[in-house]
Amino acid sequence: MRVSFDPAYDDHAVLDAVAALRAGDRRPAAALLRETGDDWDRKAHRVGRLAHDEDCHRTIAEWVAAEPGSADAHMVNARALVVQGWAIRGSAYARYVRESAWSDFFDRLHAADAALSAAMARAPQDPTPWGIAVLLARGLQVPRTEFERRWDGLVQRDPAHVTGHYHALQYLCAKWSGSHAEMFGFAERASAGAPPGSPLHALSLFAVIEYAMALTDGREEGETEALFWKGFQAAQAVDRAVDLWEKPAAEKGTPPHARAVFDRMHLAFCASRIGSGAIAARQFRAMGPYCSDMPWSSFVILPRFRTRVHRRLTLAFHRRP
Repeated sequence: MRVSFDPAYDDHAVLDAVAALRAGDRRPAAALLRETGDDWDRKAHRVGRLAHDEDCHRTIAEWVAAEPGSADAHMVNARALVVQGWAIRGSAYARYVRESAWSDFFDRLHAADAALSAAMARAPQDPTPWGIAVLLARGLQVPRTEFERRWDGLVQRDPAHVTGHYHALQYLCAKWSGSHAEMFGFAERASAGAPPGSPLHALSLFAVIEYAMALTDGREEGETEALFWKGFQAAQAVDRAVDLWEKPAAEKGTPPHARAVFDRMHLAFCASRIGSGAIAARQFRAMGPYCSDMPWSSFVILPRFRTRVHRRLTLAFHRRP
């Protein structure tokens, strides 16, 4: 089986638009976002994928210059500026980032914030720029009052915005602007307010992974992390995701949300860590040939991770459900 790690996942339409951007044509991307309408979950995913590749950024900048009244152009440009900023900074913990990177990193993020203001003014009911604003809150290290302003702006427009909840959880984790307790509390409250079948029930998976990463300090796994995966909190997160998201969504026949592959990959990771191989295999079968590097690549070297994924996919498709 040929496995795709492209962050478009199974959204082939956005890949066509990305190819056009790469070739210098903005029109398919503009048309795709118009067609997406008020499917906010799908729109957030597509805006992120359109902005993901740096060889598309020149066309995105030309799109803004040619259509300054387009909210979508400003949104994609803002997301592209975030990508550029993080490419400069890198993904390491702050203490490992070279000093010379910080100025350019913040310049890109402030430019992204300005682009979001332009998008918000042109599409006041669209939650997409507000979701990106919540993402920016982390990198800009905004004070709590400013984070809450951004968060309120998002949930007023879409209370169940999946990507926005993920970014908020990241802001609230201990390595950014919150604490472990705040992070877990946020995930639990989001789950408590969500209906059966909602992917918000998977948020606790991201919290336990963040906590496990904190135990390793971004390095190889150790005894403390191994003990954590044997505890109640990790098992509870897996149970919540399975019982309140995965199973109800399957029973209702709910179409997969835009980031379903991303969420399933995190469920597969957590399930494998706590020893629930059957749950993990079920996620790989459901994902088909689409995968996400995260969160596995945060705990193992990337080539080794991809070898493991190929092996696990092969086992999943040859194992009885």
